[in-house]
Amino acid sequence: VIRHQFGLDERSSSLVRSHEENSFLLEHGRQVQVLVLSGYVFFGSANSLLEHVKTLTTERKLGVVIFDFSSVTGIDSSAGASFAKIRTLLMKNGIQQVMVAVSAQSAAILNASSGLGADVRRYDHLDAALEAAEEEVLTAYDAPASLRGSMVDWLADVVGSRGHAEELFGLMAPASCDANSYLCHQGD
Repeated sequence: VIRHQFGLDERSSSLVRSHEENSFLLEHGRQVQVLVLSGYVFFGSANSLLEHVKTLTTERKLGVVIFDFSSVTGIDSSAGASFAKIRTLLMKNGIQQVMVAVSAQSAAILNASSGLGADVRRYDHLDAALEAAEEEVLTAYDAPASLRGSMVDWLADVVGSRGHAEELFGLMAPASCDANSYLCHQGD
């Protein structure tokens, strides 16, 4: 049922971060593990997932486990029971559980079995979950302020001049958009 597993040290969100922040995430990103699930999750596959999560919690120091349901076609009630055990295990170990792209039908089964709760964060898209996890890692380790530079600092690194960066920043305006819109398309 686990199609792929990775940590923030292997793959990051699409948010552009400073070189220093990326280096910090490479060093500490293994504490966030993403389990990309696929297919139909039933008793056997859910039980093997539970065993895998147990192994993960003993092998390494984890802060967040993200379950990506975007390729899950459905779950049965026994899978819901396994997720309730996973939730309890993660809570007991102080590990945040995050669920991504859970369908309404799967959410109903998970809620009925206590596999979901107010303590379990949910996102519609994996990228949003990755970005939030990155922020948690940076915050948990109290990344020095020098790593969390301002937009002007970032621009100064890119354009090579603090004065030009300040001038450019003064001409910028925030562009608000929802998750399904585009600022530009390739080739524009």
